[in-house]
Amino acid sequence: MWMLAAAGFFVLLLCRLGGERAEGAEASSKAVQTAYVSCNGSMNVRSGPGTSYSQLTDASGEYIKLVQGTLVEVLGSAVASNGATWYQIRFDYNEQQGLVGYGYGPYITIYELEDDPEFEAYLEAQGFPESYRQSLRILHSVHPEWVFTAQHTGLVWADAVAAESAPGQSLAYYSSPTSWKYPADGNYDWEKDAWIGKDGSNWHAASTEIVQYYLDPRNFLTEKGVFQFEQNSYNLELHTIEGVQQRLNGTFMEGEVPNENITYAQTFMEAAAASGVSPYMLVARCIQEMGVAGTSAIISGTVPGYENLYNYFDIGAYTTSEHDLITNGLIYASKVDERYLLPWNTRYRSLVGGSIWIGSSYIARGQDTLYLQKFNVQGSSPYTHQYMTNIQAASNEGATMYATYTDLDQPFIFKIPVFLEMPETRCACPTKDGNPNPYLKELTVSGEELTPGFSYKTLEYDLVVPANVSKATVSANAISSKTTVEGVGEHALQPGDNEITITCTAEYGNQVSYVLRIYRSESQEVITTSYRLDGSYLRGVEPETSVSAFLANIKVTGSTVSKVVDANGKEVKSGYVATGYQYCTKEQTFTIIIVGDVCADGTINMLDMLYIKRHMLGMIQLNSAQKLAAEVREDGSLDVLDMLYIKRHMLGTKPIVQ
Repeated sequence: MWMLAAAGFFVLLLCRLGGERAEGAEASSKAVQTAYVSCNGSMNVRSGPGTSYSQLTDASGEYIKLVQGTLVEVLGSAVASNGATWYQIRFDYNEQQGLVGYGYGPYITIYELEDDPEFEAYLEAQGFPESYRQSLRILHSVHPEWVFTAQHTGLVWADAVAAESAPGQSLAYYSSPTSWKYPADGNYDWEKDAWIGKDGSNWHAASTEIVQYYLDPRNFLTEKGVFQFEQNSYNLELHTIEGVQQRLNGTFMEGEVPNENITYAQTFMEAAAASGVSPYMLVARCIQEMGVAGTSAIISGTVPGYENLYNYFDIGAYTTSEHDLITNGLIYASKVDERYLLPWNTRYRSLVGGSIWIGSSYIARGQDTLYLQKFNVQGSSPYTHQYMTNIQAASNEGATMYATYTDLDQPFIFKIPVFLEMPETRCACPTKDGNPNPYLKELTVSGEELTPGFSYKTLEYDLVVPANVSKATVSANAISSKTTVEGVGEHALQPGDNEITITCTAEYGNQVSYVLRIYRSESQEVITTSYRLDGSYLRGVEPETSVSAFLANIKVTGSTVSKVVDANGKEVKSGYVATGYQYCTKEQTFTIIIVGDVCADGTINMLDMLYIKRHMLGMIQLNSAQKLAAEVREDGSLDVLDMLYIKRHMLGTKPIVQ
């Protein structure tokens, strides 16, 4: 026999305690005892005996949370000032071994096991790996009537994890920690800084880490967790109408089925007899899908166009581009198929017919546990034909099954999957949270134009600046306000190559780096002119300025080259200087911008207005120089007001100032 140090086998998850002050005494010394975490959910581990002490963190700085069923060693105990008992425990966490901290007493169950050669021989005959056995020994010592059978899947663990992590296989609820989700293109909208819904807006693609946690049977070999492995066939001796009623009490199905002259309890018993499925599982499935209050429109019978149709098990209810999940579920309920009592135009037909559908579609096909209906790791086509996408569904329904059994001393049969090449220790439950978006919405270098133009997914840029530019001021704004940006501000530029790295760290901890490669000309050229040299641009040129007049306005020392080239790089010696032309010295190049000269012919006329209009209509795409020339009002946008300014210039009522 084994001794329980806490009342009952499991203790319901208590609210986080507050206001305790530990007495500060060391844990009382005693022989090391074996124990396991027995709370629902997870337990924080602290540096001392009380909630006033700090929480322990792992190697990555994340809080340590020990989930239900984690095996620990108790080194001693201490009492906080409020009288609560805390245990000093030693445990392994992820890759770290032998960690020591304090856990809240009621969350920990100490046990002592006597040798049981017969059960040890049974475990060996079943082929349970050693990493399964200690948890099974605990369960067997308390419930010797329970039968544990090993289901050897023949599947390699890594292959199963990869298959069950594939797109569409598993979803996590929107309120889950970020580590439960998969932040990748197609799953996360980086520009909108929001998760992309996969079955309605509340469900997101599950991460590999949470998939392998729920896929690993060893994480659920506890008195409550093991019920997702219970075989779900109807058992006349085990399943009673009283047991069904107890499960329905406190839910919307506590009494009679509306307009049916029969109770929900009796309906589930008849559904079990017709389908061969455990009525307890059917109740748990219905509560999982409809909730305790049963407020879903899919069982209201009042959805316009689908009146008097019901779908209690959400069969065929999923979101598509054409319909939401409620509509699709009711479209399924309107089908005609007497095998499943379709159409489901009464609540009774929906419950009984849906149960028959579950029985024939899953139980009869070998998927006779809740686990196998979430993770189909049996049969000739594994990873297919899976009823559930909610990563927690099998565990949640199993907990519902457990909670409503009044007599646990019955010969339950649990079919527990075993994989090939499993890790030696159980897969940890990820707990890390935070915004995962590391990207920038804006990146600028004062007075310079990035090449290529900025895009949040483009991480490398090149710039060329003249020799007289000795510094660069970098500004950046992240898409998420919770992202930390490093590397902005003023940077000194040496002649030649310079590299500036902007590191963006999301709240979640993932990073991206934007790299600016800036080449500063090594020339000692000095340019004297009335025109404005604005970074890589030359401004202030009046329309209809000849090339000769333009060059006469510029004096260059330290260079043997002073010329104008067109957009194709061909030297221009006559005619007008135009937007997009470049003024070149030996070491430097400046793009000429004449405000209003959008069509790049050196003049301002109706054609410039036409270019802006065509750009606004999407008929043409202005290049960067043309856009700067078109922004007459210099407000960063192109619209009809810019066209109006050009018109006023042409009429002479308000000349454009260069």
